[in-house]
Amino acid sequence: MTSHLHIWPQMSLTVDQTARISAVLEDPESGRRDFWFRVPLEHFSSVTDLADPFVTATIFSAMRCEADLRIHGVVSRSLLRNLEEFQTAWHSWRPDHYHIVDVIPDQEVEGRTQTPGEAVIAFSGGLDSCFSVWRHTKGDCGRLKRPLKAALMVHGFDIPLHESDVFSIAAGNSRTIVQSVGLDFIPMACTFRELGDDWEDAHGAALASCLSLFSKRFSTGLIAGSHVYNALRFPWGSNPLTDPMLSSDSFSIVYDAAGASRLQKAKGVSEWQEAMRLLRVCWQGDHKDRNCGNCLRCIATALCFAAMGVHPPTCLGVPSLEEGIRVLQTLPVKPVAVARLEEILVAAKEVGIEATWVGALEACVHRKKAQNRRNPNTLRYKTLASIRRVLGQDLCHKIATCVRH
Repeated sequence: MTSHLHIWPQMSLTVDQTARISAVLEDPESGRRDFWFRVPLEHFSSVTDLADPFVTATIFSAMRCEADLRIHGVVSRSLLRNLEEFQTAWHSWRPDHYHIVDVIPDQEVEGRTQTPGEAVIAFSGGLDSCFSVWRHTKGDCGRLKRPLKAALMVHGFDIPLHESDVFSIAAGNSRTIVQSVGLDFIPMACTFRELGDDWEDAHGAALASCLSLFSKRFSTGLIAGSHVYNALRFPWGSNPLTDPMLSSDSFSIVYDAAGASRLQKAKGVSEWQEAMRLLRVCWQGDHKDRNCGNCLRCIATALCFAAMGVHPPTCLGVPSLEEGIRVLQTLPVKPVAVARLEEILVAAKEVGIEATWVGALEACVHRKKAQNRRNPNTLRYKTLASIRRVLGQDLCHKIATCVRH
């Protein structure tokens, strides 16, 4: 007997200058539970009447539980069509984890096909999203430029919902950054993380869900790219292949700036005073409203700026590049991150930087490569990746199962 994950959209409620847009979810595994978005009342007029955001938010849960998604509301037909291809991609990548399910609404509508209108971007205050904001407001991205009007920051993603004071500080900094280039700032909250999906797989759908909530005003939602075309990672939750499959005819999801490396992004953002003062790239520290200065992300971002001839922002919290590299020596660094560190090293050498940190980084990269070569988990990863390229995805699942057992 086929199981179902039911979505029952509820009447929106307004309390204390906020609007709560919610649905009751019901499935055999978890029973009944609430799922909600909370937005400032001043932005409630931009919220869609369709159930599209709920569908996008729960598609991974349905695939994971192998439960057909039953929506007791109205959904865009074009989104349903795109989600069929989206499911095919994720089932191909992780057939042991995600299953193709039916998505069945009470009513399908064509939806209005919009001419390109205003755009909104998912904004964290990090280097990727700051660069995307900068290039669409002050930079030069040619015909790719979008009429960006607002930045959306979500409480409940990297900052847990119970840390409201922490989010308030981080959101205040983000507001200062985006308002300095004339954008509206929209803080919101969402219970997506409570669904229990793998964040590495599902974060693109989470971002798309929150962006599409505002499709009554905007026609495009931008997701700042985290990987470049020559170093794409699959499977990964946000990517230029499947992010657009979370679109409808009336609201397009765009994976932005996939042609720009983090080095190029650092160079671009260096021209933006507010971003350089308030950049927030870290979510690993005890205080999630600021950078810890001791993790791979903080240190590598500081090195990106330095390799571009720019003094790293003090907000990154890295006491010195030499000290940061000494910390890196003590951290486990996966091969993909070692490759990024090597790119930074090459860039620094190409422009003739002769500071002591360059030699220290070179020694660190050599050491991490040697450590990864001796690491059986790394060797297993490389072996499976090679087999996948030669034999294809179908055999990869079987090989991965054999290796695990």
